[in-house]
Amino acid sequence: MSFATKKHIRRLAALGTGLAVLAGLAIPTSAQAADPELAYELAIGSVATGSGNFDADDGPGNDSGPTNTIVRSFDSVTYELEASVNTTVGATGVASNSTFTFTLPVGLTWNTLPGTCVTTGTPASGISADGRTATCNIGDIPIGSSRSIALSAVAANLPNGTPLDFAPDAVSFSTDNVTTPAVTLTPDSLISSGAPNINMTKLVPFVAKNQLGPDGVTRGWMLEYGVTFSIPDLQGKGRKGYLEPTGPLTFTDDFSQISPNAQFVKVETGAVTNHRELPQFSTAGLNLPNAINNGGVWTATPDQANQKVTVTITGADLTANHIPTLNRGDLPIVDKGYLTFGKVFIFVPLTDVAVDANGEGSLPISNLVTDFAPTGPHFDGSTVANVGENPADNRQNQDLIRQAAGEFTKNFADVINSSNTPFLVDGMITDRSGNGTLTQGQQVQSMITLNNTSSDGQFSAATVCDMWDSKYLSLAKYNEKLRVSWGNPDGNPTSATGEAAGKGHFEYLTGYTLSGTDAERWQLIRTFTCADAAGTWTTQDAALADPSFDLGAVSAVRWVADQPIPAGELVVMLVNLEAKTAIPEGQIVANMAGWKVPELKAGAYQAPNYIPETGRMASGALPKTGDRLIAVQAPLALSKAVTSPSTVAPRVAAGAAAQFTITPTFRTVGRPGPFTAHDVTVTDRIPAGLSMLLDDGNVDGQAVTAPNFTPTSVTVLPDGTTEVVWTFDEMSTGNLPTIVYWVQADSTSRGDFVNTAIIRSPDDSQSPAVTDFAASTTDPHRSSANIGVDGVAGIAVSKTVLNPFISAGEDFSFEITTANGSQSVTQTGSTVIDVFPFIGDGAAGTVSRVPATDNGSKFTLAGEPTVPAGATVDYSTDPSAAVQASQTIGSGQGSSFGAAVTWQSFAAVQSHLQDVTAIRVHLPDMAPVTTEKFRYTLTHLSGLEGGYFANNATFRTAPSALGVVSNTVTTRMVSEVPEVPSIALVKSASAPANGEQFAVGETVNYQFVATNDGDVPLTDVTVDESSFVNGAGDQLALSTPITLSDPTDFDGTLAPGESVTFGATYVVTQADADAGGQLTNVATTSGNPPTGSPVSDDSDVSVNMGDPAPALSLAKTVTNVPVGGSFAVGDTVNYAFTVRNVGNMPLNGVAVNEKSFTNEAGQQLSLTSGPTAADGFSGSLAPGEQTVFTGTYVVTAADRGGNLSNTAVASGETVSGDSVVAESSVLAPVVAGAAPGGLTLTGVSLGGMVAAVLLLMVAGGLLLLRRRRVAASS
Repeated sequence: MSFATKKHIRRLAALGTGLAVLAGLAIPTSAQAADPELAYELAIGSVATGSGNFDADDGPGNDSGPTNTIVRSFDSVTYELEASVNTTVGATGVASNSTFTFTLPVGLTWNTLPGTCVTTGTPASGISADGRTATCNIGDIPIGSSRSIALSAVAANLPNGTPLDFAPDAVSFSTDNVTTPAVTLTPDSLISSGAPNINMTKLVPFVAKNQLGPDGVTRGWMLEYGVTFSIPDLQGKGRKGYLEPTGPLTFTDDFSQISPNAQFVKVETGAVTNHRELPQFSTAGLNLPNAINNGGVWTATPDQANQKVTVTITGADLTANHIPTLNRGDLPIVDKGYLTFGKVFIFVPLTDVAVDANGEGSLPISNLVTDFAPTGPHFDGSTVANVGENPADNRQNQDLIRQAAGEFTKNFADVINSSNTPFLVDGMITDRSGNGTLTQGQQVQSMITLNNTSSDGQFSAATVCDMWDSKYLSLAKYNEKLRVSWGNPDGNPTSATGEAAGKGHFEYLTGYTLSGTDAERWQLIRTFTCADAAGTWTTQDAALADPSFDLGAVSAVRWVADQPIPAGELVVMLVNLEAKTAIPEGQIVANMAGWKVPELKAGAYQAPNYIPETGRMASGALPKTGDRLIAVQAPLALSKAVTSPSTVAPRVAAGAAAQFTITPTFRTVGRPGPFTAHDVTVTDRIPAGLSMLLDDGNVDGQAVTAPNFTPTSVTVLPDGTTEVVWTFDEMSTGNLPTIVYWVQADSTSRGDFVNTAIIRSPDDSQSPAVTDFAASTTDPHRSSANIGVDGVAGIAVSKTVLNPFISAGEDFSFEITTANGSQSVTQTGSTVIDVFPFIGDGAAGTVSRVPATDNGSKFTLAGEPTVPAGATVDYSTDPSAAVQASQTIGSGQGSSFGAAVTWQSFAAVQSHLQDVTAIRVHLPDMAPVTTEKFRYTLTHLSGLEGGYFANNATFRTAPSALGVVSNTVTTRMVSEVPEVPSIALVKSASAPANGEQFAVGETVNYQFVATNDGDVPLTDVTVDESSFVNGAGDQLALSTPITLSDPTDFDGTLAPGESVTFGATYVVTQADADAGGQLTNVATTSGNPPTGSPVSDDSDVSVNMGDPAPALSLAKTVTNVPVGGSFAVGDTVNYAFTVRNVGNMPLNGVAVNEKSFTNEAGQQLSLTSGPTAADGFSGSLAPGEQTVFTGTYVVTAADRGGNLSNTAVASGETVSGDSVVAESSVLAPVVAGAAPGGLTLTGVSLGGMVAAVLLLMVAGGLLLLRRRRVAASS
């Protein structure tokens, strides 16, 4: 157990208002025992057996609400634990290492601990390896207060009806007070609820045409029906209540309504590739976000006679412990929790679809899956039926059509760096989204697909033509090896795959040039017909065999079929293109393709109708025959993460600190680089509730540092969001910054806080707009990080005596302070009971007073208490001991708090206030993180002097499960003025070696002598630094800390008249010498008297670093005196004002102003321009530093004859606010007649030469020209 000394209080206050509301009540107001006995109370404030999306009833897998004993599998159980720490001996202080321990039954495991559980104490907070025991050390609790924490657990996949019985004393609370044992309790039992919740879905089939049937002869359609098994309503109830089914899954596929001759072919375990909304299929159990864990093995038992097949799935992972969150295209899955899926293959002969005279026909078909009825286990040995099946999605209806048809698509792809269809180019959100990025030297592919989707007719010939914007793209061989599946081991510029790949050849077009504006070139591509006469067509084989053939001269490629393409066959063509070196930032780079076959549209060429400006077809439809990329010079990206605490789901306590790291990068996949981005900004919007820490420091024991890159700006927006901007002149490959900064959670913060950082540059045209701050999971320019904040909670009460000593007949008053430390809960029913002092008030257990009242004098309530607005007061004349006994503060005793007492109004007791024994104050509702205070006064009536009146108070609220007891305070009856506590501090410093001033590297030895110059002993005497600055006002830190020197065995106690000596040192730095003036150090000593508040005293001492001697010099010159020595009308006179700090102190606000400027006639003149400060000059000059202001004047006719007389004044200000000035004048002669015809000789005159030299000094020798932007290498 430790006490709330001043250092303890400071540390608690560092947590912010929320904890300070509670911690501030721990300031000692009475004598402290050496190790006071404590009394703990422990309660479960609330239990939430579920987290929403509740059910209408409590059947298997269901839960009707959070207040019963039912918990669904995969649902959470949240316990709010509350503990109070009160003293049995009336002391104040804090209970350290206050620790909750909670062990769960098998079947429940803890989630992440709240951030209020600290890990620096003993025992350390944490969760056991089996996940069942949580240890939460919340640190210090002020005596007379309560704390609450919320711990959340999750239920496992248990048989329905499994009892969850807690071990005896499963919950405990203790502190490091060795004299007080832990208090324990046993939670009520729970019961699990679960049922299989799986929905079987029949998917739209993939229809393969002109396929061979099982007999190897008959041709027709092959229907590939996907069947999925998933947990429905994932965003609603989701997995809550899900129970793993027993045994293999089985279902029946009824294909009798497809056609009379439909035949079952096979089932296939694996991916359903024509449905990109599904995740990947896997059996590896890798917990990948885009794949199921184990889809098992699908087997079939066909019944061809009845056109049915029974499918059995064995070995699949049906636990639902891993649910994929991304589909095959890496987009979020939001509606279903996929467990497994596979395919059923059905063959339909071509002859089952009759044709008309035109050779066309159609057949409506229907396929149904049925008989899916899995069950799960019940704790009693029975089974639980599946609740998730929805028959509405068990059927698929289609039409089989006999006709000539074809499909044609074209898109940009990256088959080297993207492994999944549709092989998106970096930057693309979806296929043909039009926002893929392209940089110089990057290779991408034009992917073209021609599919004969006719039912049975062939394409007798085919021509496919691909044309790109050859101003920016060139045909090229691959610079990286292709995967084997692409069938192009030599890396040729063009290649084809698919059933029809070998039935044609490629030809390259040269001699055709695209020219004109973007719109003109794109129109040429749109209208290109792939005609033989367009230029010279050379076959791929001939072109690649000719070493002199220039691939860069090729402007189009066509694929020409050499053989007919049967129905159902397709060809996928890849044309490899490379970006040229000079592509303007933001340039749209287009590519389009067209085609023709004799069997469709009378053999006419189907030209692309793609509009690159919009990324759409001319009709506004999504593109099919064209695509585009956007050129970027520097493809930027960034990532953001919470790096302290470094846990998977980081959480901190309200008032605590967290560290974020932002890492800018270049998207280098598929790009040769290197890259350079200019004028880069990184903008981070920190949400309200978090504050950026801009200086080094310490937050509740956590060392924090200023941002390693100084922000260009930090702006708090009207909604409380803090916008932080870093600006970098340049970022380049190999020279990228990593930004690290700390935030502090506000004391009132609670919940999850997500903030998003965004990177932008003119060299990356895909950068978000400056007004766009939305989060995104697909834009690489944005990255978000989440930090959870858990607020402190609990109530507290403390008491202060305002008159610790009284004489006969005097008043003595008490002030009671209550606190609501919760971040979110409003305390209603806030009630304080205060029993006046009486003999015997030390014999009531937890609410006893120590020391107890031992003065039996009579007193009376002086009048109505002073209470907050909205508060009411009740009064009792019942026996004091009975009222004291009614102060029940334990769990479940809220209704009996003061219940057995007769309470009256003030009007009822006003005539006999001397009979009032206690008051009850009903406070107004207390909002989160607030305090309420009230006072009352007693008047001494009669009785002997000596002894004490003791007093404490109790406090309860409706939301809080426990009440709390304040500290005990005392008033002493005396016959004379009481003794006065006091302390004095004298601080001194050693003399410099030269007797006058300290030099760089010399050590200053400081001595601090604290003396008890009062009449009572003082305890906990300490000395601390309160201020230490040099002559420039810079904050300094002692080189060695303040340590005890005499007596060496000092224990913190000073008797009246005694002294204690401390010492410390400081080593003088160059910055101190440059600042001049003095080193000024202020220290504070404090000590605690036996009663009342701490006493303190300050003392300061200064040592010389040289007498303060601020001074400026100003030299004003004309820098362009003509050869003849005089200026003429129309000439420009260039003035230079050289300002130098010739003192020994820094100067701020340095400026130059004109004092007088006249011509020979005495007319007042003004400079045409200036005085103008040097570019980048901040206004400050260190000793010895200088800068040059400039100004000009154009000579007028009124100035002829005589001199231009100019006087200027330079001014500055010391750190203490003293002004320093300097003055300088210069004459410039003006000829009386017309302008001479000579040249101006710049810098030849002595004044000009001096000015030129000074200007060179400024440019080369002073650190004034400093840009505000931060270089990435800093």
